[in-house]
Amino acid sequence: MCYVKYDQDIVTKHKVELVGWPASIKFANPSEIGNVDDIRKLRQALKVGECKWIVQSRGQQAAYAEKIARRVATGEQAAKKRKQRSDKGKPRGSKGGKNAAGQNGKGARKHTGNGEPGESEDGSENDNSEGPRQPPKKKQKVNAAAKARIRKKLPPAPKSKAFIVDTDDEDDDDE
Repeated sequence: MCYVKYDQDIVTKHKVELVGWPASIKFANPSEIGNVDDIRKLRQALKVGECKWIVQSRGQQAAYAEKIARRVATGEQAAKKRKQRSDKGKPRGSKGGKNAAGQNGKGARKHTGNGEPGESEDGSENDNSEGPRQPPKKKQKVNAAAKARIRKKLPPAPKSKAFIVDTDDEDDDDE
């Protein structure tokens, strides 16, 4: 749980609040409390039910949002924004498409420059022009060394005789 941005990440986002935190203990991540007696007090409060999570009503949610807005306006609480992406404004392709350098990535479709994906580089058309286009299935790579290691670990296959000779049947045929 994020105790640093508890107001934004927990209360505002999930609409729940932790009430009854012992006053003698600083509100922080339990791993940062450091005093075993304080940890035991907090555990006991949680176990007994003095400290518990409650779901906020709509009125409580609105009041809490106003409280946070006032803190941000007065500068008491900083509204941290995420850092801007380094490639903001640059086109980003999907997996397998062209990357930022303009090169085809892994699994990119081959087609002519006229924008028709139904044609290959040699100009011939593909048969699968009907219906939605689906990516080709990946082929399994065969690793002979890995298969040999697996075979060594397996017990030998049971051997059986190819023919069973029954002498009782031969005696019955003579009669």
